Amino acid sequence: MTRVAVVYDAAAPYTPDIVVEQVVAALRTGGHDAHPVGLPLELRDVIATLSEFRPEMVFNLTESLCGRYECDFHFAALLDLLGWPFTGNDMVGLMLAQDKVLTKKLLAFDHLPFPRFAAFYDEALEFVGDLRFPLFVKPIRLDASIGIDASSVVRKSLDLLEKVRQVRMEYGGAALVEEFIEGREISVAVVGNESPLALPPIEVDFTGFPKRRPRIMDQRAKFDETSAEYRGTKAVVAKLEDPLRDELQRMATTAYRCLRMRDYGRIDFRLDKQGKPFILEANPNPYLAKDAELSLAANAAGIPFAELVERILRCALDRERRRPAVRKSETPLLPFGDEPKPAL
Repeated sequence: MTRVAVVYDAAAPYTPDIVVEQVVAALRTGGHDAHPVGLPLELRDVIATLSEFRPEMVFNLTESLCGRYECDFHFAALLDLLGWPFTGNDMVGLMLAQDKVLTKKLLAFDHLPFPRFAAFYDEALEFVGDLRFPLFVKPIRLDASIGIDASSVVRKSLDLLEKVRQVRMEYGGAALVEEFIEGREISVAVVGNESPLALPPIEVDFTGFPKRRPRIMDQRAKFDETSAEYRGTKAVVAKLEDPLRDELQRMATTAYRCLRMRDYGRIDFRLDKQGKPFILEANPNPYLAKDAELSLAANAAGIPFAELVERILRCALDRERRRPAVRKSETPLLPFGDEPKPAL
C-alpha cells in the first residue's frame, strides 16, 4: 500500500474536476491510501499543504499552478526540488511540449512530419518555408485550446494579421501560425517508459458539428456543454487500415521519446486529404477522466480504468526504486520559513 496525494490546482477554474474523484477511487480499489489534495493560490501555501500531508507518492493531476496554466512545469520542478516523487512528466517533458515551436524543431530531428509554420515574436519572425492558406493561429505556449476559436482558421492576409495581433495582445508572448490541415483529427496515447505502449488511435468524430464552422476542437467544442460544437463532437476508436494505424503508433512512440515524455502522454495528428499524417502537438499528462480519449484508448486495448491508473502509478514507483541510494538518502529541501535553527 502506498500513501498517495492526488494533487490538483484548486485555484484554477473548473476544479475540483470529476477526474480527481475517479483517480482517488481507482487507487483505493488497488489498495492504496489515496487522498485528494487541492493546491491553494499562494505558492508558500502549496508547499505547506504538501509538507503537512507527507505523501509517499504524488499523483499529479495539476494542469496549472496557482491558477496559471503556463506554470504547470514549475510544479513538477517544485516537487523535484522538495524531493517528493510524482507520477507523470517531469519539468523537461512538460516544458518541451508547452513550447509548440520548440516541439516542432525537436520532431524535425527525428524526421517526423508537422505542418509548415511561422512564429511571431516581439522582435522577430521565424518561419519554415512559404505558407499556404488556410492557416491556423494560436498561442505558442498555452494548452486546453486557450486562445482558439472559429476565427483561429484564417483564409486571407488581413485576417491573419488581425488574428496574430489579437493572440499576442490577449495572451502575451508569441503567436504560432501553421498550415491548417483540413482532414481527420486523430490522437495516439502512449503509456510506459522503457517499453512504451502505443494505444489504439482515437478519432474526433465531427459528424454533428455545425456545417459552417471549421472542424477544430476549440474552447466551445471542449468545454461549453450547451454549444452545438460540444454536442456535435465525440471521441471514437479510429477505423484505420493496419499500415496507417501502425505508422501512427510508431510516430507517436518516437515523438514520445523525442520529447522526453514519461509515464503517459498523447500525440495529436491530422491526416490530410491523401491520408498523410502530420503531428499537431504533444500532450504530456493528458486528461485522465473515464470518458476522455486516454481512457477510451486504454479500454480499446483491454485496459480498464483502474488498471490504467495503477500502471501510471507503477511507472512512478519503479522510477523511485531505481533512484541512486545516495540521492534517496539526501534530506529534501525544507519548505520556506522552516530552515533549521543553528545549534547554540
